[in-house]
Amino acid sequence: MRKPYNTAAEISARLGRDGLEAAFGGGFGLEKESLRIMKADGRIARTDHPFVDDPHFSRDFAESQLEIITPVADSTEELYRMISQMHTNALQRLAESGETLHTSSNPPAYIPSEVRVAHFEGEDAHKEEYRKYLLEKYGLERMLLSGIHYNFSYSEEYPSFLGTTADALYLNVAACTLHYAWLLVWLTAASPGPCRTETFGQCREGVRPVYASVRCGKEGYWNSFLPVLDFSGVSSYCDSIESYVRDGMLYSSSELYLPVRLKPRGVNTLDGLRKGIDHIELRMLDLNPLEPAGIALEDLRFLRLFLIWCSFFPRHLPDEKEQKDAIANMKQASLFDERGIWIREGSVLMPVREAALEVLSEMACTFEAIGRSDVLSTIEYQKRKLLAPGSRYAEQVDRICANSLPSARITA
Repeated sequence: MRKPYNTAAEISARLGRDGLEAAFGGGFGLEKESLRIMKADGRIARTDHPFVDDPHFSRDFAESQLEIITPVADSTEELYRMISQMHTNALQRLAESGETLHTSSNPPAYIPSEVRVAHFEGEDAHKEEYRKYLLEKYGLERMLLSGIHYNFSYSEEYPSFLGTTADALYLNVAACTLHYAWLLVWLTAASPGPCRTETFGQCREGVRPVYASVRCGKEGYWNSFLPVLDFSGVSSYCDSIESYVRDGMLYSSSELYLPVRLKPRGVNTLDGLRKGIDHIELRMLDLNPLEPAGIALEDLRFLRLFLIWCSFFPRHLPDEKEQKDAIANMKQASLFDERGIWIREGSVLMPVREAALEVLSEMACTFEAIGRSDVLSTIEYQKRKLLAPGSRYAEQVDRICANSLPSARITA
């Protein structure tokens, strides 16, 4: 396992009290996608997007795929209050027309001809054309997979305590997060399916799912090739993405389907990113049907701790093999049956549960040693998912819903 700075004493000496305080600051945001469905029959809604005048309630791929975008919050707790209230407001508005929000990342049963690509007019018409391109390239079932994107920005003063720049910090943290993306999938996967005997189909009773997270599995939200990026600098990072656009492999940087993105302030373009990185985006989170707003407060707290922990790592530039191994590990962690899941760390293979517990224990030791024992309960919450059999979200959903959540396409 990659290690942070050699000792907690070195971290404390590097940052000091003010630096450690700055590490826990920052800005927080969520983008939560959910399909609008009819309460009467559970089918995907065929109505127009009902929030046209509110920029915090947008659409993703489909007209019926509501995306709730929070303002930037100053704390995890404020972020949780925001998404909970905005989710409640959306439900109240949708109830007026007999609609609600689907709680799973996997779509419900649907008739393909009834699913409408998100409609845009005027100067935004290109957005609809882009979605039609995605439909043609990736297929409807993949595009209807929904999830949560977690956005985080470090406090402006934090990089100086680390003796680095904001761009260098974000690039290193992005590389570290990519390395450990499998852990976040393993801990938050909550969309079991499809079954071994089906393809995006209803599971038969008594048949176990293949995936704990369909959207993070090998048939989920991925490009048709594996992009390999250059983390040595902002220009190099942008150049590596731009090369795929130039070669016609990507329509634009927005088509980069990796679990981690670095983004600029404002509109997400490579030109904007070259001017400076504003925040990091984690894209591997499932909707959690067990939580009213789709995500648990303790998971949001853990994501913050995880990104702070990643900031303690020395600079490392992952080569092509390391990046490919990281994605392979993530796809492995998306599987439902852990008996076949092995996490590769260099030349070493570890059972996924053992690997996860090792990382969580390392995190706990680090935060305890730098005097932040108050956060250990958040790490213990994650450990309990691993120590108590059947406690992972996907396992709970599988039991409660009796395999009824995976997508099923109606062909008649």
